[in-house]
Amino acid sequence: MAKRNRGYTEEEKNDIFDKVIEDICNGLPVRQILKGEDMPAFNSLLEWIEARPEWAKRYARAKQESAEFDADNVNYIAELCLRGKVDPANARVAIDAYKWSSGKKKPKKYGDSIQLNANVNSSQMSQEEFLENLKRFKE
Repeated sequence: MAKRNRGYTEEEKNDIFDKVIEDICNGLPVRQILKGEDMPAFNSLLEWIEARPEWAKRYARAKQESAEFDADNVNYIAELCLRGKVDPANARVAIDAYKWSSGKKKPKKYGDSIQLNANVNSSQMSQEEFLENLKRFKE
C-alpha cells in the first residue's frame, strides 16, 4: 500500500530529516526508517533533499559514514560464527554483503585495492623497444 504524504511543516521536515540521518549513521536502511509512523514516502524525502543542498551533503555524508557500521558488523558476525551461534554459510553470506556495502560506501578505506608494480628503465631501452614493450603490456 502506497504511503500518503500529509503536509509537513518545515519544523517537522527538519525533525524527520535529523532522525533519518541519525538512523542512517546507526546502520538502518532508509526504506526501513521511512516505514516508521509519520514518516514520508521515499520520493518525498528525496524531493526535500534535492531542494536543500545542505541536506544533500549531510545525507551523502551519513550514507558514507554508515560504512563504519557495516564494517563493524563483519567482525560481529564473524565472532558469532566462531562461537557457534551463527551457521558458517549464513555468516559468509552476511559478511560478504557487509563487506561489499562498506566497500561501495567508503572505497578508499574498505574497497578492493589493486596494486600494480611496473619497473621500466627507459634510459637503457631504445624508443622502439619501449613501444614494443608497451604494446605487449596492453595485450
